[in-house]
Parts: sequence; structure tokens; C-alpha cells
Amino acid sequence: MDHTELLRILSKLSNAPETKILSGACDVEDIGDGFMNHVLRIRSRENPDMTVVVKHSPSYHKFIPDQPLPAGRINLEFCSLNKFDELHPGCVPKPYVLSNEHSLVIMEDLHDYKTMRKALMEGEFHMEAVKKVAETMAILHRKTHRKCVSETQFAELVNRFKNDEMLSMMDCAFFTFPLLPYHKTNQYSAEVKAQLPRIYGDQILQENASKIRARHIAMKQCLVHGDFSTEAVMVKKDSAKVKIIDAEFAYIGPAAHDVGTLLANYIFSYYSHKLYPTEESPGFYKNLEDAMKTTLSIYLKDLNDYLTPDEIKSTVSDIAGFVGCYIFARIIGRIKTFDMTGRPLSEVKCVDIGIRLLQRCTEITNQQQLLDCIFKS
Repeated sequence: MDHTELLRILSKLSNAPETKILSGACDVEDIGDGFMNHVLRIRSRENPDMTVVVKHSPSYHKFIPDQPLPAGRINLEFCSLNKFDELHPGCVPKPYVLSNEHSLVIMEDLHDYKTMRKALMEGEFHMEAVKKVAETMAILHRKTHRKCVSETQFAELVNRFKNDEMLSMMDCAFFTFPLLPYHKTNQYSAEVKAQLPRIYGDQILQENASKIRARHIAMKQCLVHGDFSTEAVMVKKDSAKVKIIDAEFAYIGPAAHDVGTLLANYIFSYYSHKLYPTEESPGFYKNLEDAMKTTLSIYLKDLNDYLTPDEIKSTVSDIAGFVGCYIFARIIGRIKTFDMTGRPLSEVKCVDIGIRLLQRCTEITNQQQLLDCIFKS
């Protein structure tokens, strides 16, 4: 969208107290690097300290213009952000104004935050932030879990967060195409290509991956973020303050989806730092091992309040499966993760972990078994 046209549109959305700056002269800065949306910072010329962020969701993919995207996804993201803020105040940037007509949301500017992925790539780590992320995920899941709310409340959640088009897109990109032998959309290094027969020729792995795919679509447990990666977590340097962003994939689904996605991202960072260490911080990868252990401990402890031991075992098994599928999606599929770019040794190691997890996920029923599968060859 042309910046002049955008400012004209925004000037008509300046009625809220938080968006009054849009009625005056403003500058526009593109700050987004995602695949689907445009994210812009709007800054008042009169008072440069006053800013808001605009997220614009076009009906096409930013880098694949011939791929259509659901037009109404910005509405669901606005609803999701408001719900998350209601459940756990302050855990997301405050959403101010929604314009369905122009497919945009105006929200709080997290100008002094950066994505957790970027922080980890730059060698920044704060255990209190890791704990906060795990606690936030546990709270959001518990407060919307079908075992913790009434049948009426849960039915309302299912209806409110029906996200079939985005769910279908996620199903193709993360749970179908990467598992199909040499699918045309897949992209991978020569080193990863050499590992593909181990995936495509393993019947047990393929059957377990199919079960995880079915759970992704059909299992309705709680409100999940749907793409809980380190790119969807904003952190403030040297602080425990975190914010969760990019909630357009939110839906009522399996809790293990969010946990598995976050763990897979920690695995990427772990092996990126371990196999390609920097001179300044050769042991940085150990922080990521601690992050995984801490995340699982916090999250699984919270489950004890409302799930049976057998249900917790099943959840751990599903987490293992979701980690495996996510690893394949980001290394074999089209949508890559920046912290693995140009690091084939890390890619191959992560693929190996994904294979083990999907081969053994039905046997993995506790935290130690899951960690052993990740860290032990």
C-alpha cells in the first residue's frame, strides 16, 4: 500500500485516544520482515516519541503474489490479541483499532523490543524471559482448556476462533507438503536432500506424522496461538518483559502444537550455536538447553492442575510429534527459518532429531524421554 494512501486512511481512524497522532503529520517506516504482512511504524512529526504500529494484511503473499491469502485473517488476529490480553493482561501489544475495510490493525508500538529469534541470533539470552514465555503459554492454554471452562464457554470459543482457511494453509505448508516425497514446493540444501530417503521411506515415521496432522486439524483442546515461534515472541533487552505477537493463526486446537513449535525453535537456535559457535560465546548453546528444560518443566507442572497423568503422557507424546513435523516444515518446506540459513550441519542435525522424534513419539511420555531424544544421538 502506498504510504500517502495509508496515511490518508489512518487519518480517518484517529478517533481513539491512542491513535490521535494519526490526525497530524506523520512519517512511515517499514519494520516488518515476515512472509505475509506489512508492518509499519507511524511516527508523529510534531512529537517523534509518539508512535503506533500498523499491521496490514493483503489478500496475497508478500513474496508469492500469485498465492491468495484469507482476506478476513486480520479480524481474527484482532480478536485473538484482545482475548489473549483479557486472559493474561499485558502479554500482547495493545490492539487499538481494527479496519476490516482496509485489512489493518493499529496497535501498540513495541519500539524497545526485538524478536526472541533475533536476540538469540545476536547472542542475547535472559532466562527470566524464557520463564515468562512458558508461563504465558501455560496460562493462555489453561484458561481456555475444555477441562477448565464450561461447555457453553468452550462452544463459544470454538465458534469465535474458527480459522479454517488459515488452518488449511498451515496444514499444507507444515504437515503435508514437507512429508510428501520431493514435493514441488519443498526447498532444501544438498546436505538435507541426502537425508530425505530416511523420511520418505520410513513407514512408522509417515504414519506418526499423519496422526499428528490429524490432531492438528481435529483435536480441540484450547485456544492456541498456532505459530508460537521465537519470531512471535518479542523480548526487551535485559528484562523479563515479553509480548506475544502475530496471532493470525490462532484457533481451538491441540495444546501440544504451541509447545512443539516453541521447542523446535529453541532446537534450531541450540544447534545453530553449537555447530557454528562464535569466538565471543562458544558455549552460548547451553543456554538453549536450559531454555528447553525450563520451558517443559514450567508447562508440564501447570498441566498437573487439570489433566490426569495419562493425559499428560499423551500431551508429551504429541509435543514430540509436533516438534518433528515443525522441524521438517522449516528445513524441507518452503518457509525457512533465518537462524539456520547457510548452516547445513545444523540443518542435518535437526532433521536427524525430527526423524527420531517422529519415529518414537508414541513411546515418549515424559519430559526426560523427550529431552533425551533431542540431545542424545
